[in-house]
Amino acid sequence: DDGRARVADFGLARAGDDAPADAAAATSPGGLTMTGLMIGTPAYMSPEQFRGARNVDARSDQFSFCTVAWECLHGERPFAGDDIATIRAAVLAGRVRQPSPQVRVPGRLSRILLRGLQVDPAARWPAMEALLAELAPPARGRWTAIAGGLAVAAAAGLLAALVVTRDDPAAHCPAGAAERV
Repeated sequence: DDGRARVADFGLARAGDDAPADAAAATSPGGLTMTGLMIGTPAYMSPEQFRGARNVDARSDQFSFCTVAWECLHGERPFAGDDIATIRAAVLAGRVRQPSPQVRVPGRLSRILLRGLQVDPAARWPAMEALLAELAPPARGRWTAIAGGLAVAAAAGLLAALVVTRDDPAAHCPAGAAERV
């Protein structure tokens, strides 16, 4: 109702202890898995989910959130692979693909997301709130940008007024004199 998008249930995905050896072949990386194998979207699963860990918590959600954010910013998921086995290997090894040089993402944002994509949950942000606080634009920068924008607009307006005044003969004449000429 307030116009904000919300994403939930990252923690659903988990590899089961009794998953068959060919479970990876039975799924697509971006799609939902087959019943009884895994629940969720493997391309966004955390390392602990791929390992079938029982202690999956909010740090796993953080990993999945950072995967989605990376994909939104860079145009591709952070872990390469066209099948579950390849993606799983990349995630478990912490092999984040090199971003495309054509995509410009501030290094600050990439560094924040890389911390959330760490293989070791303890190396990630202490809580989602901490991650979100880091992702928020710096308050000083926002006000500096606003003040700079206002200064540029004021300078452009002043320059435009001076140019119009100099080039318009009517601007130099008393009121009504231009019409008599």
